[in-house]
Amino acid sequence: MVENGKVRRTRPRVVLGTKKDHPTKRLAQRALEDRLAHVNRASYRPMPTARFYDFAEIWKNKVLTQFGESTAINYRTHIRKYLVPFFGEYAMKDVNPELVQHFVSSSTVGPKTTANICITLQSLWRTAKAWGYVNHEIMEGVVLPAQKRVQRFFLSDAEIRIVLSSASEPYRTFYGCRIVDSRAFLSTRLSTATHAASRKIPLHLMPLAVRFCSAQPPLVLQRPR
Repeated sequence: MVENGKVRRTRPRVVLGTKKDHPTKRLAQRALEDRLAHVNRASYRPMPTARFYDFAEIWKNKVLTQFGESTAINYRTHIRKYLVPFFGEYAMKDVNPELVQHFVSSSTVGPKTTANICITLQSLWRTAKAWGYVNHEIMEGVVLPAQKRVQRFFLSDAEIRIVLSSASEPYRTFYGCRIVDSRAFLSTRLSTATHAASRKIPLHLMPLAVRFCSAQPPLVLQRPR
């Protein structure tokens, strides 16, 4: 440190724990040795320091630009809306699994979104570890919320025909055109003999399935037995 044009050396102090944590002198010395182990290595070099916010900006400019566009958009959103508001002012070395667990427990978004945000955090952390900003794992022991399976709803063949017959133009034509580009992922098996499709149609794919109802007669949509 430079003060009044003169170099003054400081003696930083770090709290290793309380007497309850290290009841004997030997245990306290062992904790100190563990803390200094990486400093005493021949390959040691000072670790760069940064706040989480600062490193996130570096990571977005140098690393995230190499990702695919759709992935990069999601990662930027996670960083801007969730990670920086929570971790932004913390030094990188102070972000630990306990703090991440607190973030997960206080998350107000769904379990799947929370898990995706943690994936973004892990990706950022791998770079921070490779560049020497940190040397510890970030997700070790972190418990994520369980993801509940969502009940999917299906329409019967009769219900699909009712929707089709009730639809007015141009929606009926639009529904029919959409199925042409979507036959592959619907994976509907058509029998050349009976022209029957034996697959349940999810509600959110119903507009894509309507084409089958107005296709070559006598096309029939049936539930699998």
